[in-house]
Amino acid sequence: MPLGQRIGSLTREAAGALGLPTGIPIGEGGIDAHVGLLGLNALEPSKMSLITGSSNVMFVLADRPVFSPSLWGPY
Repeated sequence: MPLGQRIGSLTREAAGALGLPTGIPIGEGGIDAHVGLLGLNALEPSKMSLITGSSNVMFVLADRPVFSPSLWGPY
């Protein structure tokens, strides 16, 4: 499903457990670091983003795969 697409609503049971109102829209999410590319507007080749948290992820978009024994990836 496309990122952000509404996929349902918060059920009464879930709303009660979370202390939230019933019916809140639920949207399709994604991997935090990958979605971070959108927030950082790093959507063109040669722009780099650094996402930090429980891990550190550096993303650089390229028009071709780049392989290196010191890097994990690409996707």
